[in-house]
Amino acid sequence: MGSYVHLLFKSKVSFSRKNRNYAVYLSKKYTALSNPEVGAYFGNITFSAVTKIASRLAARMKRDRSTKVEVEKLEKKVSSVKG
Repeated sequence: MGSYVHLLFKSKVSFSRKNRNYAVYLSKKYTALSNPEVGAYFGNITFSAVTKIASRLAARMKRDRSTKVEVEKLEKKVSSVKG
């Protein structure tokens, strides 16, 4: 999973909250990791916080076109990664 995240964002340490939320959402969508595993990777956030982040971002994408476009751009980057 690290290679996907590293491709999208320069380093774990420099994540803004928005970038972290995008990465959590994409990690849930494109990996088989459990919520606790995703949470551990992103600074020990709880499994319930992972679920909440992903569901809130999905809802925001439905009502905010610019967020949807931004996430879709990141999804294209993820889909082009081979490995």
